[in-house]
Amino acid sequence: LRVVLPAAHPARPGGGRVGEEGGGRSGWPAAIVCPGGGYKTLAPHEGGPAARWLASLGVVALLLRYRLPPDHPWPAARDDLLAALDYACSAEAARWRIDPSRLSVLGFSAGAHLAAHGLSASLRAAVLVYPATADATGEAVRTTAAAAAEVARGSALPPVYLVSSTNDRVCGAE
Repeated sequence: LRVVLPAAHPARPGGGRVGEEGGGRSGWPAAIVCPGGGYKTLAPHEGGPAARWLASLGVVALLLRYRLPPDHPWPAARDDLLAALDYACSAEAARWRIDPSRLSVLGFSAGAHLAAHGLSASLRAAVLVYPATADATGEAVRTTAAAAAEVARGSALPPVYLVSSTNDRVCGAE
């Protein structure tokens, strides 16, 4: 994980005063950013800029550098995301002063597909930007209907903002 801190964050050189918390709450909001790249690479035009943008809004951004096939076949990337989610809520991450109740995920393309695999009720929100429609094993991502069925069974999911495009040749809106 690469951590990108807001300018006012006390752990950042020249940042806020020690003891100061984000937004007057018990800690800072945070987001794990999962760049796309088709599970072949990590797209630099998605991860870094998104992490810096989030930090400019006062969000601690955790840029996930997940493992890729063929050296690390699925579910290695998913395991990396789950480890990052655990880390963000751990005592080890306390230096970043993250409020675990304000943790979200943001993913692009393959990274959005990956973020969908980390959805849980403990997240504040998820933003999935043009998510891939199949994972590295060829298994389809859970559909809206499947997610609705989970909710009907009592499973809670965070609010999800899904972005897709009708002119996307790879992951079109369906």
